[in-house]
Amino acid sequence: MDEIDRDQAGNDLLLETMIARNRSAIRHAASRATCQVCGADIPEKRQQLIPGVFLCIDCQCRVEHGKPSDTPVRGFTMRIGTGVHF
Repeated sequence: MDEIDRDQAGNDLLLETMIARNRSAIRHAASRATCQVCGADIPEKRQQLIPGVFLCIDCQCRVEHGKPSDTPVRGFTMRIGTGVHF
């Protein structure tokens, strides 16, 4: 194993550790009862299935498909014609 392989193995281990830590944090995050963007109710089933959910289905679809919205969404803003900005 050369130096590059050792570095890559170290990077892989670090990445796996970071992913595991973030997954754990998401599992313990509280879900919102109302959408952070539009204020619509988030169905109880969605709250149970997606820990830490903060968007209703409509707003989540807008984020995923880059649809415009003038309201900031935790950490990013959707602007007309420009997609999602982090």
